[in-house]
Amino acid sequence: MIIELNNIKEVEIVAKTDFKYYMLFTYNPKATNVYGKYWLVNQSPNIDDLEMNKETWNLNEGEEFKVFAVMLPS
Repeated sequence: MIIELNNIKEVEIVAKTDFKYYMLFTYNPKATNVYGKYWLVNQSPNIDDLEMNKETWNLNEGEEFKVFAVMLPS
């Protein structure tokens, strides 16, 4: 897990085609550290996979779902 990146001078992405990749996390705003704040439930290039998990996953009190999407080069 990357917590912090420093001294980034240049980032280059050369691929012109990409695909969207989704990650479903549970988020606990009351957690005191980063490892307790976000918990990865599932990841998939298909958003419907994550929606199914949202319907079947039991959240603890105070938790909520967060979905992040990234564009990755193919």
